[in-house]
Amino acid sequence: VKYSAPDYFQDEATGNTGSFGAYFRPDADLKLGVAARFTRTDSPYAIAPTATTDYQSNTEDTRNVDLTLDWRSTAQTNVNARLSWTRLTSYPLDERDTSGLSGVVTANYAPTAKLTFNASASYQPGTYTSFFSSSGSTPGAPVSNLAASSETTTSYSLGAGYAATKFGSK
Repeated sequence: VKYSAPDYFQDEATGNTGSFGAYFRPDADLKLGVAARFTRTDSPYAIAPTATTDYQSNTEDTRNVDLTLDWRSTAQTNVNARLSWTRLTSYPLDERDTSGLSGVVTANYAPTAKLTFNASASYQPGTYTSFFSSSGSTPGAPVSNLAASSETTTSYSLGAGYAATKFGSK
């Protein structure tokens, strides 16, 4: 990601990702899967300068092993789930290193062709954020504080939809 606005250059990053997986269908209504995902993100301006250093880059490698489930209990109802083991390593900001389980479950119900209901829940541990603050309000002042925090994200959503279409001849 490259930003044209100069205020956001510290957020610039490049990344590569790859994955492979396989699934097994024990019957017509159930599909089970396993996959591996790999991501590398390079952030050239991740570490702000200090009085003695210039901007420094950071590289994050993320490795995931995913178990997936797709179950269609009826023609109107299905459930999808993913459980992942994640390992993130970061260099040189190794305080961001983390590992753990994450997952998401989504259920859909479509009683008619036009009406749908859905619900989902997700859990994502170990999202890290760096905070930079400069000494005073002087532009170009050296960074005086660098911190990282652990944040766990849990989210839930409910939704409904109605598709109104009109068929007719002109």
